[in-house]
Amino acid sequence: MKHIKRLPILIVSVVLAVFLPIAAHADNVLLAYPFLAVNGLYTDNVGFSTDQTFCVLTPCNPIHHPYHFATTSPEGDFNFNFAAGFYLDFTNPDRHTSLNYSTFASLFLQNSQLDRAGQAQFFRFNDQENISPNTRLTIDNWFLRDSPESMAVITTDQPISLNPVFAAFFLANNHSIVNFFRLDLAHSFNRDWTGDAQAEQEVISSPYGNTSLLDSVSLGAQRSLSSTFSMGPGYKFYDMEFTLSSEPNSQAHWPVADFIWMPIENMRMEGYVGPIVAYNTSGVNRTRVDPGGIFTWRYQYRHMKMGIDGGQEPGLSAGIGAGGITRLGSGDFTWDLTKTVRFDTGGGYYEFMPPGADAKFFSYGAGLSQRVSSWMVVYARYLGFQREYSGAPVALPTGITIGQTAVANYYMIGATFAVEAFRWSWQ
Repeated sequence: MKHIKRLPILIVSVVLAVFLPIAAHADNVLLAYPFLAVNGLYTDNVGFSTDQTFCVLTPCNPIHHPYHFATTSPEGDFNFNFAAGFYLDFTNPDRHTSLNYSTFASLFLQNSQLDRAGQAQFFRFNDQENISPNTRLTIDNWFLRDSPESMAVITTDQPISLNPVFAAFFLANNHSIVNFFRLDLAHSFNRDWTGDAQAEQEVISSPYGNTSLLDSVSLGAQRSLSSTFSMGPGYKFYDMEFTLSSEPNSQAHWPVADFIWMPIENMRMEGYVGPIVAYNTSGVNRTRVDPGGIFTWRYQYRHMKMGIDGGQEPGLSAGIGAGGITRLGSGDFTWDLTKTVRFDTGGGYYEFMPPGADAKFFSYGAGLSQRVSSWMVVYARYLGFQREYSGAPVALPTGITIGQTAVANYYMIGATFAVEAFRWSWQ
């Protein structure tokens, strides 16, 4: 068994957030919002599992005795969910800090063995610091533990944020832990040149005690070539470690060229592209070179917002315990029909490709919400998920069959209650 020895970058974020100076300007505001979300939903696949064929008698021979075999199909059930937690928000001219915590309870109509309360945890910390007029620091940390379906489905009154954190959670299945941390430091040297330094850490612990760790750092610089276009060089380094002795630790180097283009008002396109050079640092030293690149497009027109993301980059493969290439694509659309009614829809595709295996995850959904009052939002929405494994992964979550697709659909109605319970402002 290999041991991962790393000082979590989260410790650095806490130290920076605590010891960076808080400027004593006017309009320092501290807010606290406790909230409660309640919904009822129906899912046609409670265990997010595939069809399973098993032998009911021995000896079994599928040719001469086909009646010895039986097939179980995904089971549907009604589910009542409760999410409770709080938001803390601190703002002044030089800092914006927020903390979001949620815990959950789920009650099933037929599958009472799946009932849970207080085991699932969702935590997010975000801190944005204007260190100087030319320097900005951003810290972001997500922590998710246990019962991913409940967390992903009932955390908010909108379709889940389509990002690799949730995708990794669904691929690793229940009772997993995912922690994602990012620290970003941006500085403007002058009117033409800007620089950026970033550190990330992602930890995935599967139900079997396997832990995967990804540390990465990146540096970049950009030169403004016009009022709407800038570009420059960059470099990204990835270090991946695993407790699973059969999976070698690996590293990846990624030189990139990045750009930002804003061709018209309210439209922004940015991305980076370059070759990914990856190799094992333990076991057989297998070197591979893959194309890499990420592209993002955002546009806002009056009451509508939309965006597209896509590309491939180095990443961890949840539930498999290996490093490889992560291929992703997502799109989202939001339309404020009135001042109180919002429609949103989106979809995402994530493919994790470690050596010798492949894991695919699709998510899609649409929702309609209405703010009834300053403290209450009601909503109805649909979410769909698909998951498929192929190849020969080292370890698989329970309820998964190689080559088969697991599909789960969620139909729900609910309400979220949030009240400003505390406000303190000072100079």
